[in-house]
Amino acid sequence: MIRTQIYLPEETHENLLRLAQQKQTTLSQLIRQSADTVIKKHYGKLTPQQKALKFLANYPTKLKVSLSDSAVNLVRKHRN
Repeated sequence: MIRTQIYLPEETHENLLRLAQQKQTTLSQLIRQSADTVIKKHYGKLTPQQKALKFLANYPTKLKVSLSDSAVNLVRKHRN
């Protein structure tokens, strides 16, 4: 995580603190969640390519194979 400093109007800061207390979270977490919401809204949905990359990035390590594995070796390895 990267630390950053921002300036907020006093009223905005007070409202954010109140909201954080109501949601039983920290001011920092509330601001991070809000920033994520703005980013998702701005960039919209993932493209099919981005979805595929995200899927592959989160694929279980035990099921990943190297390019040098042959189909026969893969079948033998995962048969049991």
